[in-house]
Amino acid sequence: MIRFASCCLAAALVLAPAPGLAQDVTSQDKKAAEHMGQGRWLEASQVLRELVTTAPSATRLFNLAQAERNLGALADAKMHFAQALEHAKKEKLTPVGQAAQASLADLEGKVPYLHVELPSNVENAEVRIDGRIVSLDADGGLEVNPGTRQLMVTVAGFESYERTLVPRIGDRLQVQVEMPAKSGGAPAGAGSSNPPPGGPSDTGGVSTDDLPSSGPPLASIVLGGVGVVAAAAGGIFFLQTQSKFSEAEDVCPGSCPPAQIKQAQDLVDEGQSAQLLGGVFLGVGVAALATATVLWVLDKPAKDSARLGFAPLPGGGQAVFTAPLF
Repeated sequence: MIRFASCCLAAALVLAPAPGLAQDVTSQDKKAAEHMGQGRWLEASQVLRELVTTAPSATRLFNLAQAERNLGALADAKMHFAQALEHAKKEKLTPVGQAAQASLADLEGKVPYLHVELPSNVENAEVRIDGRIVSLDADGGLEVNPGTRQLMVTVAGFESYERTLVPRIGDRLQVQVEMPAKSGGAPAGAGSSNPPPGGPSDTGGVSTDDLPSSGPPLASIVLGGVGVVAAAAGGIFFLQTQSKFSEAEDVCPGSCPPAQIKQAQDLVDEGQSAQLLGGVFLGVGVAALATATVLWVLDKPAKDSARLGFAPLPGGGQAVFTAPLF
């Protein structure tokens, strides 16, 4: 006799792919969800980074961005939230897309920006941040994660340029690179106008105290809508679960003839898949509604009171006030 799974599934705070998509929930996805549920953001990011390298999807990219944001890697989080939004549009996962869009709005103006002014007489410069090769945008800059960063610029025929920077949330730093020729000639660049490491530049500097407040009511409204949609989707999947299990019972009421075993098993498999998705989307809905409530409540006191985001502590530490969406 076929054994049916229990209809009660613990809600996992992680998104799952919608039915019909090629990607399945793997053991690595479950491991990442377990890490996130326990607040082990570093372990979760390591697992998710491997997954998105081989098989990127909206949910995996969103969860990776979540982990990175909780680790304080705001530039990486912003990049992966943007990628999650694009994948969500292709995969027609509206709740994921809305959550990614709300997260991008929350990060607006918080990711440090570094402008690297290279000498006019050097070409094909290789710029590295923390040992990783990066590309500068059209203005000659890039967004970086807050904290201690190592900048290195190398060009054939010139001495390499190295500097330690400590960008804070919302900073806009400008570094004028000086690179003497290896033959001992004059520096390729003019005098330095470097700002103090970790502080805003003289032009365009932004203090963390000057950051505009974010969150409610817009963020709470968007997340509330995501929660309602996700919870409704979870309810639909649970209804499908009961329907599939009932159909399987009708096919095999008691003993099951060999000719009907495959049909019944297929119905059971469909019911179990719907059960998993129902629990997942219900968990997403509950988490989104809870986060929306927190955002709304935190916006009620004075604007200078507790606020979602990251704030520097004495000694370079980071205090995390952001509540995870999922």
